[in-house]
Amino acid sequence: MNGKISSGQVLAIEIGLLTASFSGIISPLILNEAKNASLVSILIATVLGIIPIYMITFISKSIKDESLKEFIVKKCGLLGEIINILLITVAFFMFFLNSWLLLDFIISQFLTRTSYYFIAFLFFIIIAWTVNKGIETLSRSIFILFIFTIVIMLILWLFLIPYSNINNLKPFIDVGINKILNSILYYIMYITTPIIYILDLKSI
Repeated sequence: MNGKISSGQVLAIEIGLLTASFSGIISPLILNEAKNASLVSILIATVLGIIPIYMITFISKSIKDESLKEFIVKKCGLLGEIINILLITVAFFMFFLNSWLLLDFIISQFLTRTSYYFIAFLFFIIIAWTVNKGIETLSRSIFILFIFTIVIMLILWLFLIPYSNINNLKPFIDVGINKILNSILYYIMYITTPIIYILDLKSI
């Protein structure tokens, strides 16, 4: 990554992008599609998702001193321009959806009488200041928060072990195979999409 960010920091960014929109995008989609076979679908999709992730990683090795957008246009021509427009559209969709989910969570859980616009303005200032510090500072901050979050989650899981019911991990599948295949496809697309945008960090 041009000596600016490590692979661990890239991993933290990837996981951060995934967890940010999991509850708002993929979890209701999979639960509605696969129902009590959701766990099975996620496990299968996680294994199969290695294939597109490997393909994306292989392509990234061909991107040297150019941005992802330039690489796509060079390889695909006019089609590349269309692909870039689609990627930008999806990126903006993810940004606005994740921002809305974050604001909604903060206001509904902590600041019920506070205006959405006021919280959004505060976060805009924080984000603008953070981005202005550069990708290296941003990636290091995300990595530190990632480690801190993992530690907190492990502590919570340890204290919840006595209250866990293993029988809940054995779903009784009563949905059709097409429903399961659809949910697998949704999850694979979900876990691989953020990697496409992270590739562009190589040119920053």
